[in-house]
Amino acid sequence: MELAKKLLKYSGTTGDWFAIIVPVGIMLGRVGCMLQGCCLGKVCAANWFTINDASGIPRWPAAQVEFIFNALMLVVILLLRWRKIAPGNLFHIYLIAYGSFRFFHEFLRDTPPILGPLSGYQIAAIAIVVLGAVGFALRRRAA
Repeated sequence: MELAKKLLKYSGTTGDWFAIIVPVGIMLGRVGCMLQGCCLGKVCAANWFTINDASGIPRWPAAQVEFIFNALMLVVILLLRWRKIAPGNLFHIYLIAYGSFRFFHEFLRDTPPILGPLSGYQIAAIAIVVLGAVGFALRRRAA
């Protein structure tokens, strides 16, 4: 996006719109996960919050929790936008929050580790947090 903005000589901020669009897109994706039974959580003891997979095995409700997180973040972003708090930085705030959430939530998902105890998603989540933090700092410095 930043490259397209440079090529088009557009100097306005676009991230605040992405901060609204991206959680909605992820939520729609998680609806697909819930309907298809993919993106499973780890096997755990049956409890009020567990979801049984296709084999009847109780699991952490990974897709449902991620859906709820993104729904809550959408509300937060809309409130920040409405109150004109951190204009131009809402997408950076979302990246930091989502990357942090996903890093820790990944320990409850049934994803194979690739580097010690970390999955590829956790490594990507760290990169997302760093990208969001750097973007936030650069935008604040420019303002």
